[in-house]
Amino acid sequence: MSTVSTYTVRMDLFEDTSLVQGSDAWKAARKGRIGGSDIAVIMRISPYKTRLALWEEKTGRVVAPNISNLPHVQRGIRAEPIARDLIEKRHQVSYTTPVLVHPEHEWAVASLDGLCDDHTLEIKTMSLKKHLDVRDGVVPDYYIAQVLWGLMIANRERGLFASYRPEDKSLYETWIERDRKWEVEATVKASDFINWVRSDTKPPDDFVFTWAG
Repeated sequence: MSTVSTYTVRMDLFEDTSLVQGSDAWKAARKGRIGGSDIAVIMRISPYKTRLALWEEKTGRVVAPNISNLPHVQRGIRAEPIARDLIEKRHQVSYTTPVLVHPEHEWAVASLDGLCDDHTLEIKTMSLKKHLDVRDGVVPDYYIAQVLWGLMIANRERGLFASYRPEDKSLYETWIERDRKWEVEATVKASDFINWVRSDTKPPDDFVFTWAG
């Protein structure tokens, strides 16, 4: 039985109110859409996955591994609401966690860790080295791509990238500004990719990537 998406217009954006982040319906819908975690792969800057591997998952040739019970994933799931609460108190804002759909490209979606009137929020629980990098204003390019994708779909001018370490409760933040030139390139590449998925056409050969650990 298919699920009908329900779109609610909120100011200048579209929220898919039929989808709750982490639900089975949300996971199923991701197969036919391009989300923030996909765009770095499509832009060929992900150290974790190639476009071909993503295409095989989107077309059903390969079942993506279930990583939800891995320790580092569970660590992030537990830490996210704690970090969001700390950030809300720090900045005196209140966040929603919507699933947003691009008003022109129904296949472009963003599942945000936080959204308020003037910015988006992305929360990560990373290795100590990357955590300290955020303290110094350095964010991996594949995470920057995820934030930029969310900014485009949410129509916000800046995003707050936060790294939280539950072991010592340290929280570091840095701002990422919207990049419309990047949006044009990303939209073209994502459109090509979703067309490959829908036409069942294998994408061109990928580059050889190195595992980031």
